[in-house]
Amino acid sequence: MNILDRIITPPKQVRFFGGEDVILGTAGKSLCHIQNSASGQLGQTAENKLRHTLGGLLGELEGALPVTLAYAPAPDGIKNADQGYRLTVDESGVRIEGFGERGLLYGAVTLCQMAAIENNRLALPQLEIVDWPDLQRRGHFIESRYGTNLMKLCDWKSIIDDFVEKKQNIMSMSLYCCWGMQYDSEVCEYVYFSLDKYPKLKTSVRTKYYSVKQKRWIDKTEPTPIASEDFFLELCHYAKAHGVEVVPLINSYGHNTLIPRSYPEVSAKFPDGSPTYNGFCTSSDATYNLLFDIYDAIIDRYLAPCGFTSFDIGMDEIDDQSGVIGVYPDDPFSARPAFCECEKCRKVPNYLKFVNHAIRLATHLKEKGMKTVYICNDMFFRSFDPKRDFYLTPILDAQRAETGDLSITAAMDNHLALFWGELIKHGLQDIMVMNWWKYTDVRERMSFTAEDINSSKLKSIVKPMNGYYHWNLLRPAAVNSHILAEVASKADDCTGYVSYSGWAKPFDRTNSAQAAFAWGFEQAGSPEKQLQNYCRRIFGNSAEDCVRAFRLLDLCNREGGESYEDGTKVLDSRTLTERTLAYYLFSYIAKDKPYPRNFPGESMQTVLSRRDEYERLMRLVSSAAKEASALFGAAAADPTADRAFALRYALEADNFSLLCDDWLALLEAHDMLSDGCDDAAGRIAALAKKRKNARLGHIERSEEIEEHYLHSSHLRNQSVFMQLFADIEAYASSGDVSKLDMLDLSNIASAQLNNLR
Repeated sequence: MNILDRIITPPKQVRFFGGEDVILGTAGKSLCHIQNSASGQLGQTAENKLRHTLGGLLGELEGALPVTLAYAPAPDGIKNADQGYRLTVDESGVRIEGFGERGLLYGAVTLCQMAAIENNRLALPQLEIVDWPDLQRRGHFIESRYGTNLMKLCDWKSIIDDFVEKKQNIMSMSLYCCWGMQYDSEVCEYVYFSLDKYPKLKTSVRTKYYSVKQKRWIDKTEPTPIASEDFFLELCHYAKAHGVEVVPLINSYGHNTLIPRSYPEVSAKFPDGSPTYNGFCTSSDATYNLLFDIYDAIIDRYLAPCGFTSFDIGMDEIDDQSGVIGVYPDDPFSARPAFCECEKCRKVPNYLKFVNHAIRLATHLKEKGMKTVYICNDMFFRSFDPKRDFYLTPILDAQRAETGDLSITAAMDNHLALFWGELIKHGLQDIMVMNWWKYTDVRERMSFTAEDINSSKLKSIVKPMNGYYHWNLLRPAAVNSHILAEVASKADDCTGYVSYSGWAKPFDRTNSAQAAFAWGFEQAGSPEKQLQNYCRRIFGNSAEDCVRAFRLLDLCNREGGESYEDGTKVLDSRTLTERTLAYYLFSYIAKDKPYPRNFPGESMQTVLSRRDEYERLMRLVSSAAKEASALFGAAAADPTADRAFALRYALEADNFSLLCDDWLALLEAHDMLSDGCDDAAGRIAALAKKRKNARLGHIERSEEIEEHYLHSSHLRNQSVFMQLFADIEAYASSGDVSKLDMLDLSNIASAQLNNLR
């Protein structure tokens, strides 16, 4: 294996000197020691990392050869010099020279990744690496969602450790965000802090699944550890000690139901003055008193002690017109607008409410010492109420000197130009940073280009997806990651690459590619090159087989863009698996659908409408997933491969084959009932028992292999299918199938199945 392939972020400049390799130690004996002249917290972290890695390979570091840590001036002409470093290996020893504190740490990371015992020795070629990142800000936005809601402090610290390995320096972290109703007829809400002044702002985690390990149903409610144990400050200190800035997000307007329902005086209002329990009334001082209390507490208690000066206000995915359903449990099908229509607010068009709110939040954050305020881009490209956009005229007139002679039509199409003018007026243009996000794998579906970023005039970062939906099915995201990285590389005003992320072990492949793309786009190469490098690093002698396994796994959840001549979309595997066969999306409320949803009946109707196409793709995905699982399973037995990763990826492949095989069984049972075949009851009972047992086996493996904080979300969806087949088996075993209908199984559903949903 090429020694440079071990480095997750391919270096910019490498020069080999030739000559004999430099030996740092042999099996059981160190020939080197560490000399650290670098001051500062990160200098100590760099030394600790070297001692942990080299000492773990060689034992006590007492040899004569020096491994030196020091600071040095940066060469001329490199970007983000404070994060750059020079690593030199020659006969005199190893020297890591950081051009800043983070650069020193990143140089130590590179050396640690190069270090490996081969032929009973740790040897390095004589070389010089000079390296620095393309983009200033690199990392992930960690959503408050399934998984993170049950993470302990040690789990969060492991995320920071992963950031260090991938030379990332921004962990944007959602502390408050909300979605619609799902399981248990409850709104899906998360708050990761606790304030005595607002005691109602608390959320808990409901866990329901069948545990094969414990041989019983788990049904419990527990608090979110990060809030109940109040360890956010300790996490921030740990992040700072590892060169990672924590950026909290408190969403408002969009993804905002807990606050307005708990404190309805700040909620957006219907025209009659009653609360919508969604969004804010932005003409009320009570709204800003509450929000600024939250902001100030987070800044004063957590950010200021660590010197962090960034904040994310979110403001994405706001419905402008009729409102959204499924956000108020007492009336789940009622549409609840986020924009207020009280007597004062209704006089202001929604776009101005949005802009004025953003300006007011950013102004307060600047006064509190924040130097960077992030905001999402999507609302600037959405159509606000056209009947009321004429109210933009005063702002449009005020901006003509800056933006030229824009018509009202042009203004409606270019809200960003107007926003930029407001930022200038309030002196906020230097602190506002735009999050440009799009999660498609199809380049033609991108909603912005590098030119759009530059023309916006705002400082910007791009936001790809790392896969996110780990509780559903593993989504490949390397292509989306590469598309966004290419946009960033071409946009002069783009300074960062911070992905939208869930956190689970199988995202490591994408996370590694994203780190490489953000550090050096040209050096990182294509997604395929990153896949090859990843498999060599992680799977050793099984690398080639695992490359094939990943290609097969990607086939199981691939976004397509093709259509037939009549305009009908060609069925792609993402539509098949994520959006049709899996249960997760059917946990949401949908307009004109019963709730709980008719599952699997609703999906069965879709499948039967184009059965040949759906069934053919089911069999293809099942076959591909089984081969991928077998290849990963074989890698788990390879001593040169990472067994834990191999088993984990095999489990993800099993999710796809299991899902497709379950549905092929449902189709087979449907055919038996339709054809009136002999002994339909006995055959269906046996088929259902087989599928039930397959799910039980998968739950058992998941409990053994998966991260503990994922069990609550992952195993609930697994248990839905297990219990579905248990119900079919129980009913068919009676010999009566008269009420059995694969288009509507509500007649035979057990109380346990209904409880899960």
